[in-house]
Amino acid sequence: MTSTGKLRYFLLDGRGFGEGRQSAVTEWITTHCKLVPGSEWGASASSPASAGTNMRPGGVELYEYVGP
Repeated sequence: MTSTGKLRYFLLDGRGFGEGRQSAVTEWITTHCKLVPGSEWGASASSPASAGTNMRPGGVELYEYVGP
């Protein structure tokens, strides 16, 4: 879906997806996608996402797939 442009954004929270197949999805997202700064998508100033942290508990982060 990313290669056809049907899926471009992924919103992850501090809980991640857990173990197994779902953790592989989280790993793919964090490896192949760009972390969007919170200031660009409306995260609050107190949100860990706005600080550019990665998967902090309770934080929400937006990732964008920009291609290979």
